[in-house]
Amino acid sequence: MTVEVLLSQRDRRVVTVPMNKTLKATVTLMRSENVDAVVITDICATEGEAVFGVLTRQDVIDALADYGLAAFAKPVSKLKTGNLVYCDVKLPVSRLIAMMQERAARYAVVMDHDSLVGLVNVSDILFSGYAAFAPAYGSGVN
Repeated sequence: MTVEVLLSQRDRRVVTVPMNKTLKATVTLMRSENVDAVVITDICATEGEAVFGVLTRQDVIDALADYGLAAFAKPVSKLKTGNLVYCDVKLPVSRLIAMMQERAARYAVVMDHDSLVGLVNVSDILFSGYAAFAPAYGSGVN
């Protein structure tokens, strides 16, 4: 199974935010869009819109724990998740699992050449019924 097949089994919509957007505005967007993560983008003069990172619900919790209410005024570029995987849409899911495990990443940004096409998390793989998931991650994944 490829990542492309995995994406076809779920909503492929990806919510993006510019890297200078505040946490408050981003959290409001996440709530209205009912998503657990957003892709942070930057505008490059030579490449156009480029993926800069991902902000997850856990990143929001960590920011509030670290900075209190002052976190809401910070740009999301300063609060993004550290462990992130980028993959091609044609990558086998078994390889994606290995990459995510190597980096202890819960999310992977999916690209088709230079275009953002999806965001996959560990739950997407688990709920896809992909048989190789359990051996790769073991039974300790919550």
